[in-house]
Amino acid sequence: AFAEEGNLEKIKEYQRVSEESILSYTTKSFCDNNVVNLLLSHFVELAENKGIEFDIKTQLPETIPFDDFNICGLLSNALENAINATSKVPDTTQKVIAVSILVKQHNLLISIENPYIGSIKMTDGIPISKRENHGFGTKSIASIVSSYNGQVSYTIDGSIFRARIMLPFE
Repeated sequence: AFAEEGNLEKIKEYQRVSEESILSYTTKSFCDNNVVNLLLSHFVELAENKGIEFDIKTQLPETIPFDDFNICGLLSNALENAINATSKVPDTTQKVIAVSILVKQHNLLISIENPYIGSIKMTDGIPISKRENHGFGTKSIASIVSSYNGQVSYTIDGSIFRARIMLPFE
């Protein structure tokens, strides 16, 4: 949203605050990529505080050919949305978010699946938030994915919401 406004100072401040917040967490090792480890560690801790479990499968090398800031944007927005939706699920046995991040055939593949309750309104294949001043995360994801000539899809299967992102290596 700040980028669409052309507000560079707010972008820098948001990044600074986000980095400070993320660095304050203990990092767990999920893969060889430090940025992804930091983000996953942060969101796992947030989820655990809400009684949500993560099922994480990652196979990433130490470096990937994508800007760290963009990877942070993709994962942060997608995981925050997944945690928000899952936290509303009343059955504690269903509060599990499945995350898969891997490289396959010169593509970065990200899949995030989470349970949800209620209904999800989709417009042109993108979930639309019903809450005022929300919905920027999916727009941010779409913008980042587009900048890499990638693809994003959102699907609903019963009570499971899936976000899938594919970024080709150039």
